[in-house]
Parts: sequence; C-alpha cells; structure tokens
Amino acid sequence: MSNRRVLTGTHFWQGDIACAEGGIAAGCNVYAGYPITPSSEVMEHMARRLPEVDGIFIQMEDEIASAVTIIGASWAGAKAMTATSGPGISLMMEMMETPVVLINVQRGGPSTGLPTLWAQQDVMQARWGSHGDYEVIAIAPNSPQEMFDLTIEAFNLAEMYRVPVIVLSDAIVGHMTEKVVVPPVEDLVNKIRNNADKIIKIEEHDTEDADVIVIAYGITARVVIPAIRKAKSHGVRVGLLRPITIWPFPEKRIVELNKYVGGWVMVELNCKQLYFEVGRLLKGDSKLAFVGHPGGGLPSEEEIYNAIMEVAK
Repeated sequence: MSNRRVLTGTHFWQGDIACAEGGIAAGCNVYAGYPITPSSEVMEHMARRLPEVDGIFIQMEDEIASAVTIIGASWAGAKAMTATSGPGISLMMEMMETPVVLINVQRGGPSTGLPTLWAQQDVMQARWGSHGDYEVIAIAPNSPQEMFDLTIEAFNLAEMYRVPVIVLSDAIVGHMTEKVVVPPVEDLVNKIRNNADKIIKIEEHDTEDADVIVIAYGITARVVIPAIRKAKSHGVRVGLLRPITIWPFPEKRIVELNKYVGGWVMVELNCKQLYFEVGRLLKGDSKLAFVGHPGGGLPSEEEIYNAIMEVAK
C-alpha cells in the first residue's frame, strides 16, 4: 500500500474500503474494532493501512471494548473510529457520548439478524438507542464516493460539535465497488484561497485617507495606539490595520491601500515574520519600517512613534 494518508487519484474501491480511506484521510490515528458482517472489510483494511501511517489498530474482544477504547483514545486527543453493524451498535450505545466516528454498515433483522443481507433498520436506533436526553448526528452515504467523503465529514462534525457521529451505511453500499476520486491536495489548498474573502477578517481605523498605516495584530495592536495618537497630534495622518485573520493574509486589502499610502510600519514581537509578507506586497513602491521585540518585552511608544515619523518624511 502506501505511507501517505491521502491517496490522491482515481480508485476502484469497495464502499467499506472507501470508508476506511476516508477515515485515514480525515486524520484517524486509532481504530479499535471487532469483526462483524457486513462491516468487516473496514476493519480488515484499517488493520493493513493504519500502521503504515503511524496509526494504531487494535482488534478488541467485543464491541463493548471497541467503544470504550475509541472513547479513551478520543479523550486522550486522538481521532478515533470503529465500524460495526446493528448488533454491535446495540452493545456500544450506552458508551456513546464522546466525539468519535461510528460506522454502522446495516444488515437486516433483529438480534443477530441476516448477516449477509442488507437493510435500513437501524435508523431509529441511531436516534433513540440509549436512555436520557441527547442529540445525535447521523449521515447516510449512497456510494463508495460518499463513503469516503462523508467519513471525512463525520470526523469534522464530531470535532465541531463534540458528539459521536454515526455513518449509516448498508451492506450493498459497503460491498459495492465503484470509482472513487480523491482530490489532489492542491484542491484542498485552493478551497482556502478561493474563499479568502469570506475567511479574512481585518479591523481598520482611519486608513482611507492615511499617509502612513501601522500594521499590528494581537497585543501589539493595542500597544501601537498611543504612538498613533501622538503622531496624529503632530499632523501626520496615520491609520491602523489589524489583521484578525493572519492566514490567509489580507493581501488584497494591503495592495489596494498601497495605491495611495506613502509609508507603512510593521509592529510585531518576532524577527520580521509578517514584515516580509508586507514587503513582498509593497514591491518597493512605498516605505516600510519595522518595530519588533523578539526576545520578550514590548516596543515603547517612542520606538513606534519614531518609526511612523520616519516613513512619513
């Protein structure tokens, strides 16, 4: 196989295999399970693949132990999952109140049921399987592609809402073999870049008519205020741009402002980490000064004021 977590490309995968690969791509690093038809292929694939990506696979003595183990792993900070079918869910249910992913490849009938036949008979069990007041999230894939995609989504939902998420598959989808496309990593990167305008948050003060703009974030965005006020009292039009979102960096706004701003001051507590990002965007068209304290302490009002006045010349 491969020691890569995300096997980009086009594959011909069974649904259960796609589910396992979705878990690995989502970052699952602990799998504890007990074999039961029609979910056993998830476990078998995890037994091969998870050690290749430095994950931990454990075959437990029963379904109860499987549930307890992934709960313990989750509480220890791991992304954990297991897979089973209806009878196994019955044994696991009272433990389910921790952000884990539980794959239920459904089969027919009560009790041990019809191990090799399919059904959608665990829907109400997923919602009402335990006592007390609680809410659940359950999602139902209908293809190997969705087995991959929705297993990743299940991990994201579990971490976001801090609850277990149940993937309600069935024996047909679990054993079906179809094309599964795992997108290249560039597509994941572009998801951020293409939505940068929705993600980026900045705070601006007096930037529209500024001759000088101070860029500062975190605590330094508070430290610079007295120096900005002092510079304004001496007739310099100074604005403040505070990146609330550091990455992705607010490149577009800085480029827009640089069309009429003559000078910039970067204030941060390091050795010019964002200073170089800003310099790259300015392209030498305007002045750029740096005020930093990488070894502890905070820059003084005088240091920041002097930098403002220097680029304002």
